Amino acid sequence: MKKIRNFLTQKQSFYGLVVIVGILALGAFTTVDQIRTKQLEEQMEKVELAESNHVAEEHKVPTIAESTEQTLSDNVKESQGTVVGEGAISVEQQKETTPKQEETTTEVTKAVYDGKTKLQWPLSGNVVLPYSMDSTIYFQTLDQYQCNPGMMIQAAEGADVKNIAQGTVIDVKKTTKYGMTVTVDIGNQYFITYGQLKDVNWKKGDVLEKDAVIGRVAPVTEFFTLEGNHLYFEMKQGKKSINPMKHLA
Repeated sequence: MKKIRNFLTQKQSFYGLVVIVGILALGAFTTVDQIRTKQLEEQMEKVELAESNHVAEEHKVPTIAESTEQTLSDNVKESQGTVVGEGAISVEQQKETTPKQEETTTEVTKAVYDGKTKLQWPLSGNVVLPYSMDSTIYFQTLDQYQCNPGMMIQAAEGADVKNIAQGTVIDVKKTTKYGMTVTVDIGNQYFITYGQLKDVNWKKGDVLEKDAVIGRVAPVTEFFTLEGNHLYFEMKQGKKSINPMKHLA
């Protein structure tokens, strides 16, 4: 009996030891498995984070700051396109509702001289040589008789010569006989030529108002040295010279 009891006791101790070893082994296995599981979870989190950053970079996902900045920018653009307040309308609607200003063009009135209105003198002075196309007159410097298509008005060198009627400059040139000349179209085929000038700043195409200074009296050319300094003044109707005295007041 005693032997049997000892055998049972030993058997129980053996099984107890086996149970204890099994429990310890199971605990160790469970611990290792938990560690491995945690490591795998951390690796998965890192992979998922890397993938999400990569996707965000590829698609340029805006950050919170960028989204806020974009929203503010959109609001500014929207406010620029719309008038804020009660009864607000867009800029385009304002353009449509604002009356268009009428386009105005400044046109220069074309000079039209009627041939009857008396004109002022271009300067004050005595007539040295009168107009004469029907008969000849004596030219002292040339010492001969000739017809005269204009008239010579005595004036001091440097005296201002004024335009007597609105018109357009059609010719500016320097001649041997009459020096620097300016021809002005005053309308209706009437033309005025001013000669023996200096300090002329006009050119062909310029529009001259009445009383505009054409130039100044220049030293006389060698053709009229004995007659002295003067303004050469000629009027034409078409291509024909006419008597200026009939048109001057």
